[in-house]
Formats: sequence, structure tokens, C-alpha cells
Amino acid sequence: MTTNIETVTSLDELKALGYFETIRTVYYTKYLMLFQHTDGKRLQIDVPDDIKEIFEGQDDFALYLKALERGNEELLSNFKEDIVLSLIINSWIVFELIIKDLTKKDYSLSKDDISVGYKQNIFGLTSREKKDLDLFYYIRNAIVHYNGAYYAFREMDHVFDGHPFQSKGNEGVPIFMPGPTAFKVHLEIERLAYKAWDNSHKLKK
Repeated sequence: MTTNIETVTSLDELKALGYFETIRTVYYTKYLMLFQHTDGKRLQIDVPDDIKEIFEGQDDFALYLKALERGNEELLSNFKEDIVLSLIINSWIVFELIIKDLTKKDYSLSKDDISVGYKQNIFGLTSREKKDLDLFYYIRNAIVHYNGAYYAFREMDHVFDGHPFQSKGNEGVPIFMPGPTAFKVHLEIERLAYKAWDNSHKLKK
């Protein structure tokens, strides 16, 4: 018996839309969980016995439960941070998938190294939009390679959603981004992905 496995080849608008919708639904779920399971200072979660049984014998889970019972503030802080970081990273992953596919169809089948060339004229992005994407890419690299901090390899000085991002003099300092701004980053990445999609397909026609 064979099962149909969805691949990232033959990318179409419906698949791309589904990727972004999935990111948002997970984000909404995490956000709801955040507000339902905290008093603003600590996480408040009742752990069922059957869940405890699944991780029985795991020392780190036992330590986690103790921290949860004590109201360790870092658990709440880490969860808030994860909500923002995963939203941005996952959004960029889908954006990159779309841009690469538009540049080289079914690029996952290619043996060549494909870079994310969103500045190509076929995408019809404005100078401002490209600078926004430069910022989003910088933040992605900061999260993946520099523990979420500004880095000296590339200089960044840009304002998005009224929030300044400046790397010079802040190298090694964690990048601060308000939650609402992070969500706007996600929405803008999606918008620009579809703009690039539409423009590139218009040129092909």
C-alpha cells in the first residue's frame, strides 16, 4: 500500500498559502496558551499524570516540573522568546522556499547551491521593500548564527514599524523586537513573497 507524500516540488500558490497559514495558526495557538497559562510573572500549567508517565525517568523533565512548580520566571521568558523567534524563522524559511523556487524550479532536485536572490528585478520589489528584506534576513542570521544578537559581519541600520535596528556599537547585544512588530514582520514577509510570486509569473507570461 502506497501513501501520497506531499513534496516541496511543483510549488503552487495553494501550497505557499498553506505554509503561511500553518505558521500563523501555530503562532495563534502559542499566543493563546501564553495568556491562558500565566499570571504575567510565571507559567501556570497543570501537568496530567499521563504526561508525567511519558517522560518518566527523564531527569531534565523532573527538573522542569520543579521549576514550573516554583514559578521560575525564565520558563515564561523563554516561552515568549520562542513565540517571536519561531514566527520569524519559519516565515523566512517559507519566503526563501518561494524565492528559490521562482529562481530555479524544483531547486531541491538540483545539485547546485541556490542562494536566496530576492533582489532580482523579476520580483519587482521596491528599494524600500528590499531594505526591509535585508533587515529580516539580518535578523534571521542573527537568530541562527549569533544567538539573536547584532553582529559585525554586516552592518544594519534600518527602521521597521517605527522600531530602529542598529548594529553599529551594539555588536553582541541581543536584538529586541516587540511582539506586535514580529507579527508585522511575518505579514510583510508573506506579502512580499506573494508580490514576488505574482511579478515573476507575469513576466513569464
